[in-house]
Amino acid sequence: MNKFSGVTQLARTETGDRKKKAFSGRVTFRGLTKLQLSQIRVIPESGSCLIEPNNQSYDQVDGLWVMGTQGNEWFKIPDHSEAWVGEEPAKFEGTAHLRSLKIYYRSSPILHFVGAMRNGFKNPGWVSDSGSTKSPLSAPW
Repeated sequence: MNKFSGVTQLARTETGDRKKKAFSGRVTFRGLTKLQLSQIRVIPESGSCLIEPNNQSYDQVDGLWVMGTQGNEWFKIPDHSEAWVGEEPAKFEGTAHLRSLKIYYRSSPILHFVGAMRNGFKNPGWVSDSGSTKSPLSAPW
């Protein structure tokens, strides 16, 4: 992957008084190097500003921007879902790896049911940044 070279003002933590959404996405980073973390940005559910992650968990997440994806794709983490980036968790449902970056996920049966009814998301995954899957925040690179 290319070294991050763009200049963007980023928040290290989410701030603000917006109402938190129940059952929104969650992501955990574990065992990643500083270089790997520097090539990822967390998209908060609030759409406020991108978060440069550390090896920890983040709640109220809409998805991830990862440097070097094909085209203009981002990783969507729907409500009622959890993703892990880096080390494999004890229990997971599927994977969505990108080259050497390991991404594992699990979704609630509620998401499977609602997704099937609405022809929507049933699991976290890579989506195009357009139309109904347009990210609330643009890619930083």
